[in-house]
This record gives sequence, structure tokens and C-alpha cells, in this order.
Amino acid sequence: MIPALPGASWIEVLRDESKVGLHVTMTPTWNETAAFADHVLPMGLSPERHDVQSQETHAGRWIGFRQPVLKVARERLGERFDRTYEANPGEVWE
Repeated sequence: MIPALPGASWIEVLRDESKVGLHVTMTPTWNETAAFADHVLPMGLSPERHDVQSQETHAGRWIGFRQPVLKVARERLGERFDRTYEANPGEVWE
């Protein structure tokens, strides 16, 4: 059981089923939010995903384009895939 900490009112809300009837989370790792979820759906890690991401890491902003490295590596070995998820063991979808 995770104790409620000062400033962590979200924990109190997730503990109260009358406030949150169904809690589903998508995460690549087990975390505090997943501990309270009714369903935990897998999410691809960065090397498995093929999308655009934007994060503020300092005073500036940047956009990065993630490419699925496993698909590219296997294609260089001569394999062919129509979709990225076919190359990933966890079937991460584009």
C-alpha cells in the first residue's frame, strides 16, 4: 500500500472508487499510477515507437522524431515488414 504524501492528493482520489469508477493506465513500466489502476495496458518504449515527441527540458523547446530501431536493424539483416509492430516482440503499434 502506498501511503498518501503531502501534495499527493491524486493518491487520495485514486483510492476512492466513488470518484474514479474505472482507472486505466498506459505505461511501459510499473509505477505509482499503475498500482491503483484497474487495467494496465502496455506502452512501447522509445526505441519501439515511431512518432514525434516534444519535451521542455530547459529554457528552450525541441521536437524529436523517434524511429523504431529494431525494425530498421532487422531490415538491414534482410527481413521485410509491412508494419512496425511486426518487428517488435511486444507488438507495439504505430
